[in-house]
Amino acid sequence: MPKKYHELKAASFVQATEDEDKVMHAIWNLLGSTDIGEIERSEIEGVHSNPILFITVRIKKERQILSILSHLTSLDIWKEALTQIDQRLDEDMVFHVRVEKGSAYDNEPVLWTGGESIELKLKVASYPASWERAKEIISQP
Repeated sequence: MPKKYHELKAASFVQATEDEDKVMHAIWNLLGSTDIGEIERSEIEGVHSNPILFITVRIKKERQILSILSHLTSLDIWKEALTQIDQRLDEDMVFHVRVEKGSAYDNEPVLWTGGESIELKLKVASYPASWERAKEIISQP
């Protein structure tokens, strides 16, 4: 069976006033698993010289991606995001979904409308590279 996905990334900022463990908890809730790929942490400086941590979780093993997608496809937010696939799938075959961070922490995720978020990026493996083929792959359960 040909590979469907190259990578799934979940990323979020941890503001100086936030608890990193709570942000990770929100990401784990959203992904439906704590058994996830590489966790990268980058320290950056905010506009007012405040410290900000940027967390990126990279999942490259397709088996893990498919397991997470099994969880995500059961959520209303994923179903709603799929109705907007034309706006969320870019020319590089990456599907973008942003979720409100607090709602993910509460395990009741809603699509982002403003404020702090967790961004999901799903890189589709489409051979040959085709936007229409990528749409088909994402739309399949």
